[in-house]
Amino acid sequence: MKRIHIFNCSNDMALASGLSQYQPPKHISQMEKAIDFLPAWWAENGDAVIVDDPDKAREFASSLGTTIPDIHFIGWNEGYRRLKYLSDAQYTPSPWGWSKAIASRLKRWGLPENSIPDTDRLEKMRKLSSREYAVGVLKRLSKEVSEHSQMETPPMIACTSIESIRTFIEQSPWPSILKSPWSSSGRGILTVENGWNESVEKWCTGVLSRQKSVIADRLYDKELDFALEFNINENGKVDCLGYSIFNAASSGQYTGNLVAQQDKLASLLHDSGILPETLHSLKSFYINEFSRSLYPMYTGPVGVDMIICKGEKPTIHPCIEINLRMNMGIAAIHLAKHLTLPVYGTFLLTPPGISSTFTASVTNGRLTMFAPQKQ
Repeated sequence: MKRIHIFNCSNDMALASGLSQYQPPKHISQMEKAIDFLPAWWAENGDAVIVDDPDKAREFASSLGTTIPDIHFIGWNEGYRRLKYLSDAQYTPSPWGWSKAIASRLKRWGLPENSIPDTDRLEKMRKLSSREYAVGVLKRLSKEVSEHSQMETPPMIACTSIESIRTFIEQSPWPSILKSPWSSSGRGILTVENGWNESVEKWCTGVLSRQKSVIADRLYDKELDFALEFNINENGKVDCLGYSIFNAASSGQYTGNLVAQQDKLASLLHDSGILPETLHSLKSFYINEFSRSLYPMYTGPVGVDMIICKGEKPTIHPCIEINLRMNMGIAAIHLAKHLTLPVYGTFLLTPPGISSTFTASVTNGRLTMFAPQKQ
């Protein structure tokens, strides 16, 4: 079965809205169109990628010093019939992430309805994509992997009232971090370092009115952001794809991924003081967890964001959040395989101030993609 890939990186926002006809902010739409060829790096021979401009995407993708598979670039304005004209293969959709919005768009594009999750399954996937799911997973992890001295036991909880959020903050001996159940790349996150106040209450009231809960956790002083990346196939087998190491601002906003072979990434984690057996325990836990709590409702890529915490001895917050979608960490894993250069560099994506034109370059294994600031 061949796949049709779609770079709908605004999917987390679509999940937050819960709408079938969601329209992302203009600058996010511009980014999606500008780098919509990105799935070419994880597509396989014979797959297809839906893009805004097939000729431009093909030229741009082939100019980045990478070896990409033999795939079809198909325009949004061409429809599924164009792909069927080019190939007799059977195709299944593989978007960046699933939501009612992308399902509706793919139906309009012409994909058969039986290849798209139905409304009930989409709603269940939306609930699993909430940070509330990560809260439950963390509780189970803390019980099962509690013997590891390198593992933090974060006090992360889901709060459904102003009173419970305020109690968490006032009783915490540490600064706190608050998150909306659905958001992306640092949005929907508030750090609270000076206790409860009117501004915090206003933010929490807004999130509760829109999304019904707020996730509260201790704000850790981090040494390194990293993730374990997984994939659940159609038969329920969960594979660990490897590590990703990424950069995130203090606000939580994603800024870039390290592109390197897996042995290099593992070495960097070990150099930070994390024992191999700690990472092995985490891999084993998540493989078992996802096979029982996600399959068969969800299949596809899963990323678990973690941090190495600063302290006298290094420790891990083992579940900052869980992303039920494609992510830049998995993209970096595939990119490291496709680059023809010896790879050890940073994949940067800088969305603020986006104009309609992106530029990209690869130099000595460093891939940089950026948009100039608006004048």
